[in-house]
Amino acid sequence: MMGASKVTLEALWRSAAPADRRFDRSACRDLPAPARRYLEHAIPDGAPLYRAARLTMRGEMKLGPRWRRFRAEQVIHSARGFIWAARMRVGALPVSGSDRFVDGEGVGAWRLFGAVPVASDGPSPDMNRSAAARFRIESMWLPSILIGEATWTEPAADRLTVGLAPFGYEGTHELALDGDGRVVRATMQRWGKPPGREGFVDAPFGGLVEGYATFSGYRLPSRLRVGWFPTGDGFAPDGEFWRATVASITFR
Repeated sequence: MMGASKVTLEALWRSAAPADRRFDRSACRDLPAPARRYLEHAIPDGAPLYRAARLTMRGEMKLGPRWRRFRAEQVIHSARGFIWAARMRVGALPVSGSDRFVDGEGVGAWRLFGAVPVASDGPSPDMNRSAAARFRIESMWLPSILIGEATWTEPAADRLTVGLAPFGYEGTHELALDGDGRVVRATMQRWGKPPGREGFVDAPFGGLVEGYATFSGYRLPSRLRVGWFPTGDGFAPDGEFWRATVASITFR
C-alpha cells in the first residue's frame, strides 16, 4: 500500500465502499444515556451508516501572529483516515497543502505555488499519534464511524467519553452535549506541538461548536473554533488557531 503522502484526496474518497447498513436506534438501547441521545440526534433512524464523508469549508487559521483565510476540502474515511487539503494566501503568495492521517501514517506538507516545499512533517511516530487523535475527534463529522467501534462512558448526564483506536492508536475524547444531544464542546488530551512548548507534548486540545446544520439527514457541527488549552467557553491566550464554517458534506 502506498504511503500516506502519495494518496490523493480523490483516491481516498473513491476507495470507500458504498454504505450497506442502516442505523437502527434499537441497537443503542444498552448504551449510556448521553451516547443514545448523541447518536439519535446525529443520525436519523434508518439512515445509511456511511463509510466516508466529503466536506467543503472556509475559515481562517493562525500562522504566527496573523490569521490567514483558507478554503479547504476534506475526506474522512471510516477505515483509512482523513485528508484535509487547503489553499490560502500568505501576503500575495499562494500556499497550498494538506494534513492527513492515512493507513496509520500522519503527514503535514505545504507548498508555495503548489510546487515549492515550505513546510513538512511526518510520517513519524509523533506525527502518526497526533494525527490519529485528530481523526478520533473529527468523527463528529462521520458519527457512523462510532457504531460498533467506540467505547462509551458517562462521566455526567451532559457529557460523554468516546474511545476509539484507529490503527492501534488508542485514545478518548469527551463530548459536552446540550439537552437535545448536540455537541457544544469536544475536548481531549492530544499529542502535538502547542504554542509555548518545546517539541511534542501531551496537552489539552479541543473545539467549540457554534453552529449545526443538516447534511443528507445527518445533523452535524457546521461552525467551529479549535485550539489548544480550551476553557469553558474559549481558549487560553494564543491557544486558538483554527476557525471554520462547513459549507457542504456528502457521503458514501
